[in-house]
Amino acid sequence: MDQSNNFYYTFPLKNGLHARPAQCIRTATQTFPHSITIKNLKNNKTAETDSVFSMIAADIQYNDKCLISSNDPDPEWLDTFHHFLKTDFLTCDDTPVNITENEQKPLPVMLRQAPPDFIRGTSVGSGISSGQCVVIQPDNTGWSSCHKIPQETPDQAHEKFDRGYRALIDTLTNQCLNTNNQSLSSDERNVIHAQLALLEDKQLILSITSAIKQGESAFHAIIKAQETCIHILEQASSAYIKERSLDIKDICSQLLISIYGKQCIAHHDYALKTESVLVCQSLTPSEFLAFDASLLKGLVIESVSTTSHTVILARSRGIPVMTGAKGALAFSASADPVILDAHNNLLIKHPSDNTLRFYAIEKETLARIKDRQSDYSQQPATTQDNHIVEVAANINDPLQVEDALSSGADGIGLFRTEMLYMDRESAPGEEEQFLVYHKVVTATDNKTTIIRTADIGGDKPIHYLPIDKEDNPFLGYRAIRLYPEFIDLFTTQLRAILRASAYGRCKIMVPMIATLDEAKWLREMFCNVCQQLDNENISYNRHIPLGMMLEVPSCAFIIDQLSNYMDFFSIGSNDLAQYFFAADRGNSKVKTLGNGMNPAFLRFLDTIVKAAHQSDKWIGLCGELASDLRALPLLTGLGLDEISVAPPMIPAMKEKLHDLSYQQCQQLVEQSLQQESPEQTHQLLYQFRNRAADQPILSEDTIMMHGECSSKPEILKALVDNLYVNQRITCPVIVEEAVWERESISPTMLGFGIAVPHCKSDAVLNNTISILKLKHPIQWNPGDDVKTGTIFLLTVKANDATNAHLRIFAKLARRIMQKPFREALSQCSAKDDVMVLMKDALAL
Repeated sequence: MDQSNNFYYTFPLKNGLHARPAQCIRTATQTFPHSITIKNLKNNKTAETDSVFSMIAADIQYNDKCLISSNDPDPEWLDTFHHFLKTDFLTCDDTPVNITENEQKPLPVMLRQAPPDFIRGTSVGSGISSGQCVVIQPDNTGWSSCHKIPQETPDQAHEKFDRGYRALIDTLTNQCLNTNNQSLSSDERNVIHAQLALLEDKQLILSITSAIKQGESAFHAIIKAQETCIHILEQASSAYIKERSLDIKDICSQLLISIYGKQCIAHHDYALKTESVLVCQSLTPSEFLAFDASLLKGLVIESVSTTSHTVILARSRGIPVMTGAKGALAFSASADPVILDAHNNLLIKHPSDNTLRFYAIEKETLARIKDRQSDYSQQPATTQDNHIVEVAANINDPLQVEDALSSGADGIGLFRTEMLYMDRESAPGEEEQFLVYHKVVTATDNKTTIIRTADIGGDKPIHYLPIDKEDNPFLGYRAIRLYPEFIDLFTTQLRAILRASAYGRCKIMVPMIATLDEAKWLREMFCNVCQQLDNENISYNRHIPLGMMLEVPSCAFIIDQLSNYMDFFSIGSNDLAQYFFAADRGNSKVKTLGNGMNPAFLRFLDTIVKAAHQSDKWIGLCGELASDLRALPLLTGLGLDEISVAPPMIPAMKEKLHDLSYQQCQQLVEQSLQQESPEQTHQLLYQFRNRAADQPILSEDTIMMHGECSSKPEILKALVDNLYVNQRITCPVIVEEAVWERESISPTMLGFGIAVPHCKSDAVLNNTISILKLKHPIQWNPGDDVKTGTIFLLTVKANDATNAHLRIFAKLARRIMQKPFREALSQCSAKDDVMVLMKDALAL
């Protein structure tokens, strides 16, 4: 950026500039001597960075061109803001949620046979819930009828507003900062933090206080300010921005209650008596949080779409949500039995027996998948040939430890501590840090926590540290490079971590080491702090490992020397790739260069891991590459001791590891090092997956005995879902539709009480014979003289050039025509009996 007082900027966040990113901008600029102006060049609206509301009202959307300027003659502050926008700002918002539109999916085949009474909407996330419907009708009585407001002088109104405002600020602040409050998830805290930013907004405060000066009561001044703010937001082109109106309403409602008490507004009965699905026109975040989370099983909203803060809160609690459900209030009545199917976008009332059977199969399938993954998640992460790879969790908040452990984390592979230093007026003290680290290490159930010292400075400027502005902060004065100047800050953190080490297993890891001298200095400082604690008779783990992030390429060539001072290494793949390819990952024009699948980078990783192991050092990896399931065979084959990912990724990682052969993964790595492009690496991985997915055509897992299905659709759903649970297909809907398409061509009931439905599909991973023996035979097709009691389902890969299904079908058909085979089949009462018979009959 040139040395001027403005620059152009293309807005990069998919959700646009709403409350949370606006709050991040306000926090980043609040210590600047002058406010910064953002002008949206698409609509010519302007905003000041010290007002969250004005930034939201500027209606800045993804890819909008903006002009950012300042009246400050010193360009340093604007330059600092520019670097913030290119770096930390890119990660301050959620990725847009995957949604399922109401017309996107056909009704499942089994439900088509006897269509239920339903409406559709737009689903967020997935899941199925059932319970008693609780309908909350909108209140149309207006504010003034809810509470009679006594006359107030301007002084009285201002005093009431000031007292209630301060009380609400304190309440929300404590909710955000109270790390002992285990009931709040990080998503819930983020939403409350965004609302706190709106409450503190200067435009909202000015609107209220101006109305009070003009003679309005505090009550009516707040109502007028709310109406003004909502009117401005409703002019926005983005539905996402319009939805922030609900946050304004929520904040103003909480403010009125803080001043006048709950009786000042109409409010709903939030006491749920049984498991319930809530149906409403709209719901504010504070209203949502008032419901008992253990009884609230589903949420259906008529008017609010997928990006409201209420929906975000529901998603964080794992509650199925359907929004934009037009007519939901008229469709359902309180106490109706309902099913909310967020996967298929259905709200069903008074479900029939057929519908209940469909969802019984569906829930059983989901439960089996969850059980399958949980079986792996709580086991050591080992390959088929017993090679162990630890799968750990990345966290930046003590509240995330519980989620990490429940997901099966073998430990905490990265606890980012720089968050403790940000958004505050001064650095955290030793005691404050000790309490945080103690909370983490004692919560990890004797598993190891790797605590990374603060990676601050450079691209993460801290306003209370006097650091000169840099042209390239990624390569500048940050992390260990600034520790010598701010030695008290570093030793305070070391003391806090060491003290916590007396209460649980942990390691200390330091970022951005680039030279042997830095490693030597670090070891010396570490020993000095340990000596301080010894002199003060303060307990700590005298054998705590000290390690480093391996993210600067220079270190790859001195690992043998670094190993004299470091106990372990952890590869930071994001920064390492950025420095290795000289490609700024915040620059959309070059960030694709830093591809972790590039054979050059894979060769570099191979060199690093081998060097660490040659020095008998443990080495792990964290970053985007670690979270890519496709790359797991390569990371395993490289020989990494640990992979650290976000907690939700852990069950899938562990499950996939159990399906891998370490020896085959090593061979895959050798092949990948000979490729010439990331695309060739991906193709190699695709071929590896297809080979690794091979399973026998028939196994006990694909045999179902004594089935109680009562119809053909129920049978086919049960058989296809079983294939999905056993990872033989990628999508049950596609396979089920393919089977029914084949059924429509010609009958598959061969007679003698036996049917052989079949299909060929891209969604099939393994050619498979599935067998279901019914407890009570059913009529397979209308008009059949003989009821069907045994079903063979043949599912074949679309790219199977051998026509295996035709050969198997022909061989099976010949056997079915033979009476001895049919009699033997009818006598089979257990899966192993069927296996023996089929292997012999089909020469499997």
